[in-house]
Amino acid sequence: MKFLKRAFGGILSAVMVLSCMVPAFAATDVIKSSKSSYQYLSGESSKLGYRAETVATVSSGAYAGLPAYCLEFHKTMSTGVHLTENSTFFETLSKEGLSNNQISGVAYASIYGYPNFNYGLDDTDALYIATQWIIWEYATGYRTSADGDNPTAGLNGSFISKYASLEKEQQTALRGYLNDNSFDIRQRFWYVINKKNYTKIKTAYCGILNNIKNTTASPSFAGNQWAWGDPVTLKWSDENRRYEATVTDTNNLLNNGWSWSASCDNTDIGFSYDGNKMTIYTPKTLANAEKITLTKRLPTDAPTSVILINDAKASAQKMLVGTYPADETKRYFPIQTQTATGNIQLTKENPDGKKLSGAIFSVYQDTNGNGAYDANTDTTYGTLSESQAGIYSLTNVPIGTYFVQETTAPDGYSLDTNMYPVTVKANETSTVSNQDGVFVNTPAAPDTGNIQVTKENPNGEKLSGATFTVFSDNNNNRKYDFNDPTYGELTETSSGIYELTDVPIGTYFVQETAAPDGYTLDSTVHTATVRAGETSIIANANNGNVFINAKIPILKVDKDGNALAGAKLVLEDDTGKTIDAWTTTTEAHEVSGLVTGKSYTLRETEAPYGYKLADDITFTAMSYKDGNVVTIGGNPSSSVTMTDEKESLIILPETGGMGNILFLLIGTCLVGTAGVILYHYRKKTM
Repeated sequence: MKFLKRAFGGILSAVMVLSCMVPAFAATDVIKSSKSSYQYLSGESSKLGYRAETVATVSSGAYAGLPAYCLEFHKTMSTGVHLTENSTFFETLSKEGLSNNQISGVAYASIYGYPNFNYGLDDTDALYIATQWIIWEYATGYRTSADGDNPTAGLNGSFISKYASLEKEQQTALRGYLNDNSFDIRQRFWYVINKKNYTKIKTAYCGILNNIKNTTASPSFAGNQWAWGDPVTLKWSDENRRYEATVTDTNNLLNNGWSWSASCDNTDIGFSYDGNKMTIYTPKTLANAEKITLTKRLPTDAPTSVILINDAKASAQKMLVGTYPADETKRYFPIQTQTATGNIQLTKENPDGKKLSGAIFSVYQDTNGNGAYDANTDTTYGTLSESQAGIYSLTNVPIGTYFVQETTAPDGYSLDTNMYPVTVKANETSTVSNQDGVFVNTPAAPDTGNIQVTKENPNGEKLSGATFTVFSDNNNNRKYDFNDPTYGELTETSSGIYELTDVPIGTYFVQETAAPDGYTLDSTVHTATVRAGETSIIANANNGNVFINAKIPILKVDKDGNALAGAKLVLEDDTGKTIDAWTTTTEAHEVSGLVTGKSYTLRETEAPYGYKLADDITFTAMSYKDGNVVTIGGNPSSSVTMTDEKESLIILPETGGMGNILFLLIGTCLVGTAGVILYHYRKKTM
């Protein structure tokens, strides 16, 4: 057991014999030791001999008065040597074989050790010793983590390569002590020299370890240095009229004196704190997730750390002076607002309980969350839609507070301009009312207007003789229904102008129920909105009306203008469809039902005996004007006349008739006569 004590003491004890060399600056950095030396783990005689720890400070130069800590375990330095400043802290320690975790441990020990923190102690030597221990533990590789409540827990590493030459027996002995958590090894092997109380050293030692632990730790909801925390969802609070969420730090870092503060680029997001709880809130729905930043400023303003090197003696101890830069520590986690929605609904009625259509309701969002409508800040969210007669609604509205205002009243009713607040809750339908659960409009003062229709044909000519029936919008749905009652008829006040006056304001429907003579009926239902003191004009109720000529005379004559009977004629439209077919007489044939502006073709399919087939005649039907009903080749005409010419023919007798017998007798006589003449001629010549 004595051997283990000596070995343990020898491994982690070093005498800092100090020296000097040429300074890097005009000032000289000289290390001096205190008059007192303290053993790290004192033992009796050991294989490595007696080792003691010396409290060292900088005696001159830019860092005069600051403590200097050994970075290399098991090395010595000579006193009075000038040291060169080397500020490449991480680079220098990396070259010595230290890992990032070891270098960070040394840096944090410089931040939370002496002289930056005193842990309620007035003993600078005790503070120095505790700091030097932790620097050595991290530098050698034995300490991997820090916890002042269980100081030996993090002593589970291995010697780095530069200390691998230490005898295996010594390393084994040291591990045996470090792994035994049943007692504090330092107190057991610490001997009070010059009346230094170990309890003070332990207080500083554990305090430094806890500060290192808290530096590398994060609030439980904020992730760590490698990853963001989990998203936090803010839910709507009806009581506070805002989205909010409260998170609890189970690591107990928000309430232990450390200055963690939250921030966000979105200025609508706020924070409040209560011990280890933080509440995040916003009055607005977040369109996208927002990043929350937790920031902790390391609590020290000590000079930036440097490493002092004895260039004249490479084997000499490297010393650490000052504090590694105390940067801010940041952690991040996202927040989002709850996506739950609800609905807004309103029932619109008159005082008699009749559902009212045609109103418009605007919806405004309580942007600043104060529960009152602010014209300068609260923005329009949307409008209610009339889903059925008198029922207005808006669905999938994010939970929160809104204001509903009627911006257009139904025809014949007064406008209610009040703002009505409504709170939308998740998966619920919130109703808006101004009286007993419904929204009631009172009728406006009775007033009337007029309805006017202008009736024309496609040529722009005013048409008289039509009848227009007016129907009331009985159910106020602005749609013509078969049961909408007849209100009255328009009166033709002048040619083609039809009117109905003193009509109560509201919605009506106008339909032609009798067409002018010669025109088809237009069954289109026209909507007329009657407003007070105004005339609702239907400019041209002619959709679907076409002109029909009552009579178009078609004549068949010879070249002298005499009527010809017996011709077979066909009338076709511009698609080749047969409209009419007839055989002519000596009277004109009258055709009716032709459409104004449409082309037609008159074709002769069989001419009278002794006449040629006439060429086709194409004409366009037109409205009756100045006695003309068609245009042929661009020329107006009151009728269509087709002329046939006679044929030049040799009339042959019909086969089997008397003409054939007579022709045969005449032919026989002629042949016989020719034969007699020929006989007498030959007789004379002989």
